[in-house]
Amino acid sequence: MRFAQLVISVSLLAMSSLGALAAESIQPHISVQGIAEKSVEPDELVWRISIRNQALETEQVAKDHTRLIDGVVGYLTKNGIKSKDIQTNRMQLTENKEYRQKRWIKDGFFASSQLTFKLTDLDKYFRLWQGLAKYSEVSMNGFTYQYSKAKQLESELRKSALLSAKNKATQMADVLGMAIGKPLSINETSSDYHPAPIAARARMSSMDAEFAPAANIAAGTIKISKQVYVQFELVEK
Repeated sequence: MRFAQLVISVSLLAMSSLGALAAESIQPHISVQGIAEKSVEPDELVWRISIRNQALETEQVAKDHTRLIDGVVGYLTKNGIKSKDIQTNRMQLTENKEYRQKRWIKDGFFASSQLTFKLTDLDKYFRLWQGLAKYSEVSMNGFTYQYSKAKQLESELRKSALLSAKNKATQMADVLGMAIGKPLSINETSSDYHPAPIAARARMSSMDAEFAPAANIAAGTIKISKQVYVQFELVEK
């Protein structure tokens, strides 16, 4: 008898808990999306260039390559590019082979590196191009426009997106004769900030007047946006 009473008590307790969970799961709420965005003019230009040289012996190739990199880096620093904004990577030294008369022929060795640097004074763009074009071993891989205050702007846009979501939820609830309560959940999508890359693969010294860059560049604008999803509880006014 006592066992039967215990089973009944446990069953009633379980049903009560399930009822509470069900009531909680159907709590009146409203889900809204908040968006804030702004278009800005980029104020940074990241360059990607390649340096490649060739010689018959590995020792000479390595020596010439080091001299070339030092020369390019020295030229950049003299023109106001900070050392911390210059990076070399993808360095390699290997056999140089050319396909001639239906077979591969060894033709010495080559060394190559990729160098990236950030230009914060866009007015120096044309001057830098002209200077780098004097190096026959330098090739342009492309540019990327960036905005230096992107993180700060993203923080401001996040606040604006949340306020937008709150205002939207308040208006929708008011139409229904209700009010919004505390937020039940907040989700943020990935930031919509994509620096604008520009492909421009060519040997700089070989570019004639038709393909050489203009003295003034048109950077355009970059759109930065934040998007949030917020769920508010609905309460009586």
